Amino acid sequence: MKKMAGLYTPLCLLMIVSWTSLVDCAPPAELTLDVNLVPGFDEVEVYIGGMTKMEVKVAFPAGTTSAVSIELLPSTNVTIMALGDIKVTDASPTYVTKDGSSSIVRHITDETLGKNVQLSTRAVIDLGDVTVTNTVGNEAEYAYLIEFESFVVSTTGLTDNETHWVSAGVEYDNSNSIWVGQIAHYIRTATQANSKTPAFSMENVTEIKMMSLTPVAFEAWVPYPNSFIAVEAISLSTTNDHLRVVSLKCIASGVKTNYEFYDTTSATTFLNYPLLQAYGADCATDPGGARRLRVELGNIPNRGSRLPAVAGEVDKIKFEAMVHMKSTAILSDEYPFGVGVEIDGSEVWVATMNVTAIAADPIDFPLDSFTAVNGLSKQVGEGFLATAVITFEKRGLVSVIYKVQSSKNGGGTSGIMISQAYVDSSGANIECASVTTTYEASEVDGIVDIAYINITAANHGTNNTAVNTDADKIHINVAMVGGVGYAVDGQQYDVVMTIHEPSGGGHTKSLTYTMSGTVTYATNCNHTFELTSDCGDNQVITEGSTFDLILTITTERGSNPESLQIEFPIPSNVTDGTFVVCGIEVVKMGKNLVCFNPVQLVDNANKTLLSDGTYEYVAVDMKPACNMPLFDDEEEDKLVLRIKSKFKEGINLTRSEDYWFGIGSKYTSTQIWVAQYPLSGQPIYDFEGPAIITHVNILNNINDNSTFPGNYSMSRSFDGTSFDTLPVDIGAPADNGTHSIYQLTSPLIAKKAGLMTENCNSMCGVDYDFTYVSLKDYIDIFGDDSELLINGMINVFDNSSSTCMNLPVQGNTPPVFWARINTTILNINLQSFTITVEGEGISCVRHGADKVLQVSISYPVTSSVGRFHGDVKFCKNTMSTTGSPNTCTYTCMCPNPAECSEIIIFLASTVGAPSWSLCGLTAENL
Repeated sequence: MKKMAGLYTPLCLLMIVSWTSLVDCAPPAELTLDVNLVPGFDEVEVYIGGMTKMEVKVAFPAGTTSAVSIELLPSTNVTIMALGDIKVTDASPTYVTKDGSSSIVRHITDETLGKNVQLSTRAVIDLGDVTVTNTVGNEAEYAYLIEFESFVVSTTGLTDNETHWVSAGVEYDNSNSIWVGQIAHYIRTATQANSKTPAFSMENVTEIKMMSLTPVAFEAWVPYPNSFIAVEAISLSTTNDHLRVVSLKCIASGVKTNYEFYDTTSATTFLNYPLLQAYGADCATDPGGARRLRVELGNIPNRGSRLPAVAGEVDKIKFEAMVHMKSTAILSDEYPFGVGVEIDGSEVWVATMNVTAIAADPIDFPLDSFTAVNGLSKQVGEGFLATAVITFEKRGLVSVIYKVQSSKNGGGTSGIMISQAYVDSSGANIECASVTTTYEASEVDGIVDIAYINITAANHGTNNTAVNTDADKIHINVAMVGGVGYAVDGQQYDVVMTIHEPSGGGHTKSLTYTMSGTVTYATNCNHTFELTSDCGDNQVITEGSTFDLILTITTERGSNPESLQIEFPIPSNVTDGTFVVCGIEVVKMGKNLVCFNPVQLVDNANKTLLSDGTYEYVAVDMKPACNMPLFDDEEEDKLVLRIKSKFKEGINLTRSEDYWFGIGSKYTSTQIWVAQYPLSGQPIYDFEGPAIITHVNILNNINDNSTFPGNYSMSRSFDGTSFDTLPVDIGAPADNGTHSIYQLTSPLIAKKAGLMTENCNSMCGVDYDFTYVSLKDYIDIFGDDSELLINGMINVFDNSSSTCMNLPVQGNTPPVFWARINTTILNINLQSFTITVEGEGISCVRHGADKVLQVSISYPVTSSVGRFHGDVKFCKNTMSTTGSPNTCTYTCMCPNPAECSEIIIFLASTVGAPSWSLCGLTAENL
């Protein structure tokens, strides 16, 4: 063993190699430092995990020694040895006093701070000024004794048997004087055999109540010097998810073990417990927990692995798995569960058990308090607040509904409106929380006097600490107002809060308020208004489509005007009654708006209802409209409404013309705000005859919705009067620079068509047009100069056998129906296909006594007589059905598909309408 000590000053260096004995019954003549190994821990040839223990004795002379600081340094620049346990024994207070502290301040190394294992290589004890007050004691009375452990945590970069110094020192006189003592250690880099064997155990849990959480503890006695340790907990059932693991963590098993010897209440523990845990409750996927959890502790040094003893309590690491039996479990069924331990990558221990699901305890979430803010005397028209605190017991995901109701004391009409009820804050253990509040009035046309606060959450106890007493609490704010026209000056009103569901929960708390006077309302308020759209400016709104406007009112904090009135749509500068309202939605109601209630604001608004379910006029009136400055946040001063509107049915829109949506507000007796929002109209397209639509072309601009078609559908009319609705079935768009071009999967035939949204489902407006061709470009009818027959063909292609087109007879112009149809309209394989003709009074024979029906293929395209090809090949009639209408099916075979571009339909009769009409024409591939 090498031992060195010295006194360092700015002017000299004095090395001490032997020690002068202290004089009995007196303090030393000067401050002395003595460093020695403790017997039993004095083997300085140490391997990884090896530990030595040193004693530092600092004795003080008579008088005052100023600014004394003792430091322990098992390593300096490179971490080879780390500090283990440290014990400080003070000098006798009868003889020595200090104005500092004997507490130990450990310094965690930069490379391990915040990691799984936090190593300290420096500790400081600041004694402050030390004064010897009595000089007749034994020498031991004047000495501070510090006993500290150093153990090897790394041999990186060392050669075998290399010398490593462990140091201790004392500074005093404001660091002008320094004593340092050192002992040499010899580090062995080889792996030393370990005769200890590990041991493991798991707590046996036989039953778990459904919906409850049960901790399962297991322990590992791991005597190895620096092993990589990992643990797992798993629900072993592969057929159901009734048993789940909520958390798995390494927990402190007390100080003075080989794996934990710092103060476990300190933030700088040896094992960094916040990192040595895993949580399985995923609020998005399975708040009940995970099937399997794993915690990797990493390489953990064992400061006593080389001590000559069997593995015991000092080598113990304790773990806890929090197990959740879900409400879906089957009563009395058994569910398997297991834990395992890995050391250096090998699974060394597994334990399993079967757990029986037993009946759940009744849900009981105590209502701890219900307290009025600023007393129980309030004014009519005044907004006020009460706060409630509940204890959300440790459970899996459950729902509890709390009910708040106001009533007149002694019976009668309620006078206090429950305007808002919400969760203000929740403790660290409350997870996966969602809160919805619904409101209602107990009387018809009465004030909103009931609120139901539905809290769904889990409490897995994951953040429990000794000082965290609020972790299981939920704090609720209940905002109320003495209702104008309902509350009466001098009357008393009760507000009761209780558990509504599960029934029988009880825990009722009540407050009794007295109305004392009426509020003096503000006559001037600094409100701001903004009418905007989520879709930007210059929107193009198609006929029949719903759009959204956003009204944002930022109320003056602390104001209380008598009312806030909003009405819309108001007459515009273009036309009167252009718009109708589909609905109103409260997007945000700031928590400072304690006089506002969503039901009172929206449901009780004055609305003029139209036959189609929309509203011609809406008037909102909140009385009063107070702002209570609870939160210093402008967002809590805002009322945000979403107004869903569309063009009124029957309005003759002009493309690209602006139409103005008007809205107004009166918010004091003298203050009024009015605004208009411009919207460009786009009417239904009129193709002025039958058309085939092939593409939808969306103008590229900032208002276009990237998710087109979204809520849009296609409104189509065959006759120009009645419309049906089809989905917008399109492919991926092509961009031509100005438009996104969407090809329809199947072309549509229509006289009128347009994009629209149904059932008041809003979308951003789109500026669009169609790519289409007239039906005349696909069908040529002989002698149809008036185009009466071609216009009637839309009834043939509308996929309905109940709509028909009258056919000509002898004596009409033309006298027969003879049409050639481009085969591209049929979307078929020309080599072999069927044509089905439907009609009233038609006959499937090629030549009848008074009727003719012929279906043929025309070819080749190079030979024509007039407008018709010269050669035809008749299709074979393969099926005939008599009914209403009659149907005739023909099979057509094309000699050369490349040349068969047309089919010819020929019908002639001497019998007229209504028994002679064409209702349908369809084709199918064979």
